[in-house]
Amino acid sequence: MRQNFFAVLNSSSPNVGEIKIYGVIGSYWDENTANDFVRVFSNLEKTCDRINIHINSPGGNVHEGLPICNAIKASKTEVHTYVDGIAYSMGAMIAISAKKGRVHMAKGSLLMLHSVSTWMYGNAQALRDEADVLDKYDDVLGGLIAVRTGKEMDAVKADYMDHKDHYFTPAEAVAEGLVDFVEDYEAEDMPDNVQDMSHGQIAAWYDAQMEEPSEGMLAKLTSRLKSAFGKQINNDNMFGDKFSKLGALAKVAVASITAAQLEDINAQIKEAKVEGVTVVLDSELETVRNENVTLAADKTALETAKSTLEASIATKDARITALEAEVAALKGKPASESGTPEAKGDDNIPEGGKEKKDEFRTSVDDWARRILADE
Repeated sequence: MRQNFFAVLNSSSPNVGEIKIYGVIGSYWDENTANDFVRVFSNLEKTCDRINIHINSPGGNVHEGLPICNAIKASKTEVHTYVDGIAYSMGAMIAISAKKGRVHMAKGSLLMLHSVSTWMYGNAQALRDEADVLDKYDDVLGGLIAVRTGKEMDAVKADYMDHKDHYFTPAEAVAEGLVDFVEDYEAEDMPDNVQDMSHGQIAAWYDAQMEEPSEGMLAKLTSRLKSAFGKQINNDNMFGDKFSKLGALAKVAVASITAAQLEDINAQIKEAKVEGVTVVLDSELETVRNENVTLAADKTALETAKSTLEASIATKDARITALEAEVAALKGKPASESGTPEAKGDDNIPEGGKEKKDEFRTSVDDWARRILADE
């Protein structure tokens, strides 16, 4: 799919201009911006009798999309739009901006309409005020749909802008009056399982198809990341950007990013069923790396201690086994035969037939003994 998201194509017909709008509508990577489109479109209007605009987009920023819609609607040149793959949200609004008889869809392509959305923070009154602003955007975009379909505004809001996603096959879009023709060529450059993917998953898929950003693009993104956090972030990723919170975070100074913001973004990613992706700060990663180094060192020390204990236990087990063998060899007998203890220089053990002199006998004791012996 990759050359550029936005490009002027070589046309096989003379005096026919060809423009490609692929990917997300917005300015983060200098792709699909209103400024670029209007500049290129104005140049083609000067030299071309007809301009064909090929669309394959999941939608994006309403502020970038509206000028594109109005440029198409105001053009004196014959402008045709072609849905090559998908035209969701703001991409659909661009597709249906061409006059009657000039909107085309490829076989197998899809179109989707829904209400404007945004992300912001603030108190209750600020959120109520923002809801009123969203209603105004719905009125503006609903008016464009009403002109295309011929329906009244109430019917447009009930059918397409009731805060739900409304998908249309080419035949269904023709029946609704949203497009005029179904072309024979097949839809290209979109996910194979697009009908089973959520809008957020599709936006992520298109984002993954981007070329590596240039140094200029990275500089612009870095500048946005360093912008001040004190201002309200609203209306910036409207009408179909299911990852608006992530886009808004790109405008927050790193030092001001809160845990609650990261939690909200990861909840949004999880809700979109994007697997294997979690947003964290570099500082958190560094902390985890340091903890991993410490845990690795602790693990090595514990493994060494374990080996030492296992060796000690093995030695003790061997000694126990040897002692058990000795006990078994005795078969319950004492270690030696009983008998008269032998004197081994111990004066407390009497020797047989010998009288040991009482160390405490006095001369009076001897006299008394003799007297008694004579009796």
